[in-house]
Amino acid sequence: MATPRRPDPAEPASPMPPAQQALRFLLELAALAALAYWGAHAGQTRTGAAVLAVLVPLGAALSWGACVSPRARIALPAAGRLAVELGLFAAAVAGLAAIGATRWAWMLGGAVLLHEGLRLAAHRNRRADRPGAR
Repeated sequence: MATPRRPDPAEPASPMPPAQQALRFLLELAALAALAYWGAHAGQTRTGAAVLAVLVPLGAALSWGACVSPRARIALPAAGRLAVELGLFAAAVAGLAAIGATRWAWMLGGAVLLHEGLRLAAHRNRRADRPGAR
């Protein structure tokens, strides 16, 4: 049985703005598409490519849902969720680069860095606005 999630003091107190939520959702979809694209090109046979194109993004989606999503069944601390999230994004970027889609890899990697930078800045601003913050 999964342990219910407890509030993490390192986790932002309020949700992301809608535009940032939309960017994050698009990044999640892009990462799944990138993993499927990698799988389709990495397989040695048509069958192998088809299997990889389906199973790799499926595994990533299950990992994301279990560890990173708002309704995650596995309660990880904020640092653990961030590690899983960045690991999956890094795998998508690396997959694109490995098959020669370097422009797409740079664009996805840059968009992920932009999103994470915005998220970190917003988190720091919220922490600074709290009473008693240094």
